Amino acid sequence: MRFCADQMLGSLARWLRFFGFDCAYPKVLADRELVAFVRKEERILLTRDKELAQNKDIDSLYIENTDLDMQIAQVFERFQLKVTNPFSRCSICNSQLIEVKKAEVEGKVPEKVFSFQNEFWRCEKCKKYYWHGTHFKGIEKKIREL
Repeated sequence: MRFCADQMLGSLARWLRFFGFDCAYPKVLADRELVAFVRKEERILLTRDKELAQNKDIDSLYIENTDLDMQIAQVFERFQLKVTNPFSRCSICNSQLIEVKKAEVEGKVPEKVFSFQNEFWRCEKCKKYYWHGTHFKGIEKKIREL
């Protein structure tokens, strides 16, 4: 299942990526451009815009709440989502992450991280490195709650 979050749902897009879901978050687009993007990419639009959500040319979900946890719950409930591949996407650009050897990240991540961590991933597109740091526990907790 592939999603697209509109500009009002950046945090939701980021969290869906943490959970391993493909969620585009395009730059600011006019409604007609966003609809064209969603159709071309065969995505489900997640939006806080009631009028846009009623567009019959696309699959969409009107996100009712402004609370992030409620937004996540609404998407998971509506699409019966299960987290099966968490931490597999870049939270910045949505690309797949690849595992890299520890030696490859030396000098590219903080020294303390390098000394305490043994597993690393890199986004091929934006080159950001990931590891199971302190934020990882919070994300794992949210996954368990879902």
